[in-house]
Amino acid sequence: MSELKRIELIYQKGGFGELEYVFKHALTQDVAYASLLQSERRRLHALIGAAIEEVYAGRLEERTEELVYHFTRGEVWDKVVRHARVAAERAAALCVDDKAVEFYEIALEALRQTAETPETARAGIDLRLAMRAPLWRAGRLDPLYERFREAEDLATRHGVAEVLDTIYAYLVQYHWAKGNPDEALTYGRRCLERAAARDDLGLAVTGHYYLSRTYQTVGRHREAVGEAEALLSLLAGREHERFGLSGLPFSGACALAAFSLAELGDTTGALAMIERGRAAVDAAGHQYSAAVIDVNHAFVLARAGRLEEAVRIGESVVATCREKKFAGQFMLGACALAHAYAALGRGREAAALAGAAIERQDTAQAFSDRAWMHSTKALGHVAAGELDEAARDVARGLEFAERHRERGWEAWTRYVAGLIAERRGDRAGAARGVDEAQEIAEELGMRPLLERCRAALAKLG
Repeated sequence: MSELKRIELIYQKGGFGELEYVFKHALTQDVAYASLLQSERRRLHALIGAAIEEVYAGRLEERTEELVYHFTRGEVWDKVVRHARVAAERAAALCVDDKAVEFYEIALEALRQTAETPETARAGIDLRLAMRAPLWRAGRLDPLYERFREAEDLATRHGVAEVLDTIYAYLVQYHWAKGNPDEALTYGRRCLERAAARDDLGLAVTGHYYLSRTYQTVGRHREAVGEAEALLSLLAGREHERFGLSGLPFSGACALAAFSLAELGDTTGALAMIERGRAAVDAAGHQYSAAVIDVNHAFVLARAGRLEEAVRIGESVVATCREKKFAGQFMLGACALAHAYAALGRGREAAALAGAAIERQDTAQAFSDRAWMHSTKALGHVAAGELDEAARDVARGLEFAERHRERGWEAWTRYVAGLIAERRGDRAGAARGVDEAQEIAEELGMRPLLERCRAALAKLG
């Protein structure tokens, strides 16, 4: 070391008992490293990793990335798995989802370097199931589906039957996002049946949550509220647990109930649900769950005509979702904010924001609520006087609504079609569009839309 320091190849860094020696030039380090045989590199990396474990035994969490680096290059695969999982879990808890997924993948790759045994299979299953929250929040549905299918294959081969319910529960979530409501409802009911047979609260949580979400998407808002309220009853005293979901299911259920109550015209009940959910979020300090509450708060306020408040909350939460890469909440928040923008005459901003939500959903290859996104974008174009663009979005919205059986969003989209026809001076077309929307709104009990339809028809004479 003294000779290397004398000729200025390295220098001493640090003090107070923790000395480090650093190469003065990166090129010198590269040349020195390249001169080592591969076997010697492996040996040294393994030794360095072991030394870090010894020196920092009481605070390894500070050094997980270094440990993963050295044990990977030292091919000490069990320690790669252990430390990469710790790093992934810490990143996921902070909603740094890209980094969490990176470390989970490193752990999985390390497992692939070892012989498959019941123990490594179980570790592989657990790692894949843990990827649910960060991949879901990031809107990476297809990679998540692949990981869960791999987990299902491992569980089936090694007889780990107890995790199959968790895997099947994810399929409720997946089919809802993909715009397959019938499949989502089937798997949701199956989850509740299995949960009742096994007294499995976690499985019941997923079942009720995504049944509510699916009922909401297809416009069956009374049933959506019923499932959300059933979930809230189950979670009494356990409001701060996640049960493997991306956010707190208690506050999520409050948000779902609030959204559907707003569509049914119960603004007071919706706002009470928002405050109930916010209290749980504040106590838990969970950022993603806070975004869920704010997104739905903005939606409720926009539906109630409290537009400036909706914009204030909506702009803040959309910015958070962009920064944190909360893909699904960005899409929903963007539509809630765009609705408020359109009602305030900020049409081009509304259309651009709803368009960004559509682009993001296209990237995720998801389709749920797409009709809402197109009808909201159309509202922005109407507010901006861009009627041809609005008509194109209405056509796309109706296509998605009919394909994915989203009756509630079909009603709103037909209402917007009526607005476009009225702006074009086509009174018969306007009456037809609004009347079709009114019929669906009556069927589903959507009072705010029903009131708009009646006012529009009265104006048309």
